[in-house]
Amino acid sequence: MKGMPGRVSAALGRDLLVQYRARYVWTALAALAVWGIALRSTHGASEYILSPAFIFLNAFLLAFSLGLRQTASEREAGVLSALDLTPLRPHEFLAARCASLGLLAAIQNPLIALVAGKQIASWSSLMLGVCGEKAILSLAAFLVVAYAPKGRAVITRLLASLLLLVPPLLPFFGFASGGWLIAHPMQGPLLLLQGAFFPLPGGRVATATLASGIWIALLLIGSRKGFDKLRGYRKP
Repeated sequence: MKGMPGRVSAALGRDLLVQYRARYVWTALAALAVWGIALRSTHGASEYILSPAFIFLNAFLLAFSLGLRQTASEREAGVLSALDLTPLRPHEFLAARCASLGLLAAIQNPLIALVAGKQIASWSSLMLGVCGEKAILSLAAFLVVAYAPKGRAVITRLLASLLLLVPPLLPFFGFASGGWLIAHPMQGPLLLLQGAFFPLPGGRVATATLASGIWIALLLIGSRKGFDKLRGYRKP
């Protein structure tokens, strides 16, 4: 393949190889077993609350933590600076990163539901939810690494994790609710994951999909600007 598809495919293949060598696959398999067994013990009404929440948490922990780790490692190794010597463009690099983690999610999360013995009401909602969540978190991880103040990387990552993770889960525990939550970047994917286990109105699915798409576009723009900052990074 030539042109952009060829460059993205090559970058995707490289990302998958790096993730395999870093044992991301084994991490995903271990998480699959843990979440699948935990979800298998839920029954009745709690099943409809915990099933999307467990899938959401699994995707969050893997995409954000592994995204942070991979981006930070590439920055330290000078991989991003070396991209200046290749025809690969920043948006193509970012698209490949989202696709590699999204592919892992698209395989792992249906297997979690299978291990747990849970019936999927809408496969399209499940795929849109996990892939949208992975894309948002992959780009968010890239931004956190790019803009974290020197000497405060750990604190910045912790705060970013709390801000991304906690607000969408508050309604599950009766602490907050309301349409305003759709403005949060993770609310769209979480609504789609809910729709994977019990049917949602078409308008709500469309709203969640649109909100996810808007956040992916905004984060892609921000990550594109952060790309130049990471490429100019020099070890202290």
